[in-house]
Amino acid sequence: AYMESHDEERLMYKNHVYGNSSGAYNIRNLNTSLERIAQAACFFIPLPSAKMIWQFGELGYDYSISYCQNGTINTNCKTDAKPIHWDYYDNPQRWRLFEVFRKLNYLKTSYPVFRDLNHFYDLASYGKVLRFSGNELNAVILGNFNVSSEQIYPGFQSSGKWYDYLTGDSITVSDPNAALTFAPGEYRVYLNKRVIAPSNTLPGGPTGIADPDHVAANVYPNPFSTWVHFYLPGAERGHIDLLIADLSGKLVR
Repeated sequence: AYMESHDEERLMYKNHVYGNSSGAYNIRNLNTSLERIAQAACFFIPLPSAKMIWQFGELGYDYSISYCQNGTINTNCKTDAKPIHWDYYDNPQRWRLFEVFRKLNYLKTSYPVFRDLNHFYDLASYGKVLRFSGNELNAVILGNFNVSSEQIYPGFQSSGKWYDYLTGDSITVSDPNAALTFAPGEYRVYLNKRVIAPSNTLPGGPTGIADPDHVAANVYPNPFSTWVHFYLPGAERGHIDLLIADLSGKLVR
């Protein structure tokens, strides 16, 4: 299984050059194209078998496979060295994409259900479905690959609470076969139990804890500039007070 083979054009580059649009939704927009790569990864990494990811693909590498060292595009340059972009880690949206890849890899390697070749898939239409059923974990992965809204029939294995693995949100399913409406590019990785990936320990990346019995918080990039993502066990919707202090304890925001 792959979403970019060894000799095919990179998806991020294709997003920028050929990306479709409808109204304000435009795949050629950087943040939107990064989200489309995250969506594709949800239908790529969990599938059984080994995976191949291009250099910096987990950060949305947007150089053509045919990029030449002089900056031109030519198919004769497919095997030329491509630019190195560690600076991608300075972009919060690219970090978010990295986190999606990281969490999907953790999920795939931690639960045997993702090694089962008898999984269900329906990939023919814009609204795509992957379904994995196991003794330890059930998973339903949904994605709208259209540029307009789509109804997707998830076929949950059971009613009850389902957890969005990538966001920490949850839904209560009363009818497992009822359709869900997905916005353009929307994707979900639903699990029948809450799973929290360990926190990222890469230098310069998100820091924090990931203990389901306590508040889990990630602040990134580090040093802090933009994003605070936190999860409160048992909390649904409500008012949150977030106080940011410097190392001396002085209130910053």
